[in-house]
Amino acid sequence: MSAIISKFAGPAILFVLIFISGFWLSHLGKPYSALFFNVHKLIALAGVIFLGLVIYQARAAAQLDALAIAALVFTAICCLLMIITGGLQNIDPPLPAWLGVVHRIFPYVTMVAGIGAISLLFLRGQSWVEW
Repeated sequence: MSAIISKFAGPAILFVLIFISGFWLSHLGKPYSALFFNVHKLIALAGVIFLGLVIYQARAAAQLDALAIAALVFTAICCLLMIITGGLQNIDPPLPAWLGVVHRIFPYVTMVAGIGAISLLFLRGQSWVEW
């Protein structure tokens, strides 16, 4: 089991950094510093790519059913929504306020969806110890 957890340690650390940098960025206020805004976006991109690679490897080792696939697709949609709404936060003219609300709420939705999808992979993929 520790081998499985170690595979998700990197993405988990990156996602903690995404949250920390996002909170830090929101407290700096608009207009966002280009340096800090881009660092936050690059950490987020690295986290999503890293997690995607780990899940892709896990998918190869586990037989996925429709529920696990649906959870992974929902998580991917949440990540995409986070990237889109986050990218729109710093453009002029300002966009509707609801986009900011979505970007503040969806990190938690994405985190719960991701934990659920990974949990389904753990439950469905008992052969993970081998990879």
